Amino acid sequence: MKKLILLITGFVAALTLTVRAGVVADFFVHPDADELVPFTDRDNRLDLLEYYRTEGVESRVAPAAFPTSILKITALSDTAMTVEGKGVTIDIALFTPAPSDTLVVVATTFDIGGRKDSNVEYFDTDFHSKGRIPAPTYTEWIVPAQRRKVPALLAESVPFITSRAVLDPAACRVTFVNTAVTRFAEPENVFLPSVSYRFVKDKFKPEK
Repeated sequence: MKKLILLITGFVAALTLTVRAGVVADFFVHPDADELVPFTDRDNRLDLLEYYRTEGVESRVAPAAFPTSILKITALSDTAMTVEGKGVTIDIALFTPAPSDTLVVVATTFDIGGRKDSNVEYFDTDFHSKGRIPAPTYTEWIVPAQRRKVPALLAESVPFITSRAVLDPAACRVTFVNTAVTRFAEPENVFLPSVSYRFVKDKFKPEK
């Protein structure tokens, strides 16, 4: 009887840890996914998911580490989800560049003085980090035809470029949307509105 109870307990535990390849929520609540949503543990994430699904509205939970912080799931599909908190948005998406290859891509976007700025990291299905997608360089933001014509003083007028990452699981694309150009005096046509990267073979590469 004791052995049977242990077997049943182990079977139930295994079910709760099952990760379906194309379901982002399964990755979200996995015990090893703490790094995907900082300052939360699995219980927090299970609560978020349960509230969202049962109530059908934006649901909030205070992470144990920061009781005054409020998180909420604001969007959820099979392949992508969004979790929002005060001053931060976390987008998680499953990219499948090949039938047997799945990446968990996480874009963490901070609100910096009214401008959105993102960091993007991607993981394998065992939650090992595979790398980061650096934001486009300053030169990459300048319209190609303008790169040799733009005066050297441009960098002083627009000292940095902030950008918000948008994840597109269907195309395995990460697009950085320029959030800085409207904050400075330079004409917007000097800068690209967005720069995209696609996962090709084994890494993300700029999309021409």
